[in-house]
Amino acid sequence: MGFYSINTTTFHKTGNLTSNDFDDFESPYNFLNKYQNQYFKSNVPFSLLFTSYFKDSENPFRSIMLSPNFSMNTSLTKEEFENFVLPRGLHQHDTYELIYVLDGVLYQRIENSRHMYIENSGCIINRNVRHAEEYVTDFRSVNLSLSKEFLLNLLEEHKNYCFKEELAYEWTDLSHFLADEYSPDSTQAQKKYIDFIPNEVILNAKAIIYEIFNEITHLILNPTVGTTLMIKALIFKILYFLNEPINYHTVPISLGTPVESQVFAEVTNLMELTNGRITRSELSEKLNYSGNYINRIVQKYSGMSIFKYGTSITLQRAANYLCSTNKSITEIIEELGFTDRTHFYKLFKEEYHATPREYRLAHISRND
Repeated sequence: MGFYSINTTTFHKTGNLTSNDFDDFESPYNFLNKYQNQYFKSNVPFSLLFTSYFKDSENPFRSIMLSPNFSMNTSLTKEEFENFVLPRGLHQHDTYELIYVLDGVLYQRIENSRHMYIENSGCIINRNVRHAEEYVTDFRSVNLSLSKEFLLNLLEEHKNYCFKEELAYEWTDLSHFLADEYSPDSTQAQKKYIDFIPNEVILNAKAIIYEIFNEITHLILNPTVGTTLMIKALIFKILYFLNEPINYHTVPISLGTPVESQVFAEVTNLMELTNGRITRSELSEKLNYSGNYINRIVQKYSGMSIFKYGTSITLQRAANYLCSTNKSITEIIEELGFTDRTHFYKLFKEEYHATPREYRLAHISRND
């Protein structure tokens, strides 16, 4: 049983990709685009991403992405892998993401901590959590991404039950996680995720999960009347399987208190309003908290100091200007308050692995 036996003729994009291909293709995440490696926006309700990494292979990285309107089979050489995958730092999605290890061991950096996920284990993260895979051990994994609207719709449909037995529901870490995400009182900036550790008594966990994902894969590649409903049922089946305490031991993790989350959200808002050009003392004055306290919160949520976090937002604004305006690079540098052109170029290349000119040209060619 394996996901990589799928007939590649069904894919819209297939085969080895060259450096030019990465700048042109459009996918639910553009996850291999070297210029978009921090925040990924999805344009589909759900997607599957199967990934394998075998470091000693001639083509160490392989992935299959499936969604309702996009599918792609990718195989990268060592050089392509080093150019387009390894440089990626921490990133986040505007979707909820279930990461599940099919084989091997996957090391995942989640915010400022490092987690090891063995076969049949994984995690589900909310839309505020930054993370990145580490390619140090061989593994195969599957990522199931769900948009906020799709997940909410899935949970709402569960309330339209027909059997009284469906009310026999125990609150678990996962159910609390989902309920909190959609509570009117929830703090939207809070970073939350749950680790799933398989219980030893569940000997057939892999077979069950494999079968469900294979069914979803088949339905995506062969849609017909009722496919959406069938996929929803299968996704709910996955969540129910993970939700059962007899199957998995869960470890819920919440980074920071609601107050801290709110402070960080306010800091981010002020940063964006000032193009990242706001000092610690100015933040302290506007938020009525000490500069040291604010810096600790920014460090906890972003992994950066106030100064570095502001710089990252400034560079993000520069990237946006390069893509969406006709302003010259000199005008952008001056507008964002840089006095040293060489320093700006150095920071920008460290952040986006491209010069400002390369970044603009890549986006212009992709949008033409």
